[in-house]
Amino acid sequence: MLRCLLLTLSFAAPLALGAFAAEDAPPPPPQPDPRAGVEEEPAAKLDEPAIRRKFMLAFTSAEKPEAKADAVYILKGMREKDSLKLLTGLLGDSLPTVRRNACRVMSETPDAEGYFVKPLTAALYDRNYMVRASAADALSSAKVKEAAVKALVFALTETAQEGVKLASYAHTLDDTLSKLTGKQFGKTDDLKKLAQWWNEFWTQNGKSLAQADEAYLRKLSGKPDDPAEKTGDEAKTGSDEKSPAPAESKTGALKTSAEKTPGKPKVEDE
Repeated sequence: MLRCLLLTLSFAAPLALGAFAAEDAPPPPPQPDPRAGVEEEPAAKLDEPAIRRKFMLAFTSAEKPEAKADAVYILKGMREKDSLKLLTGLLGDSLPTVRRNACRVMSETPDAEGYFVKPLTAALYDRNYMVRASAADALSSAKVKEAAVKALVFALTETAQEGVKLASYAHTLDDTLSKLTGKQFGKTDDLKKLAQWWNEFWTQNGKSLAQADEAYLRKLSGKPDDPAEKTGDEAKTGSDEKSPAPAESKTGALKTSAEKTPGKPKVEDE
């Protein structure tokens, strides 16, 4: 009888312990999502003609300047050439808030081919300094860099001549150049010294930036590499023809727009 009782307990104990352990055991780890690693389907193509019509209705019917400026954001993310032309055309609007928002929308709109670079570099000389700063900020994400860096160095050289009253804008230009090139010279209150540093950088690196842009755009368009770049003198000659060195003033600095044009634009307040 005792032997039977012991046998019964020997079988029951593991079962009881197993049940207890099952109650206190931690939950099993979460299973991996079977969708992990699977690329999402591309977003549906936007009906850009309809969006442009929506923008034009909101823009032209706006009764207040704030509403007109806010309408610019309707164009964010557009890709068709007609949409890009419409957006860059807003840089000529009479309202500085519209021009500034146009720069901001460009900074948030994909621009692999550098379509925005030229109009944004022109906006670096806008008569409103808030627009200038927004244009500089938008250029910080430019994919086609040579023209952007050149224009920013020109603008910084000119701004440094104005002295401390434009120090904030000068440092905005400096920050943009650092983002574009990965080069940092450190902070200084001597704006002319800062401009000199970037002039020297441009002199040493302008040609290589132009070559990098050419290679990038060829790759983007699917064209083969240019064999001229793989040979010494031929590559140098070809590069010189496509990207001439910047003009220099008598002091050796890059010529600014003030030296090349008969006057500066009148500056307006916000």
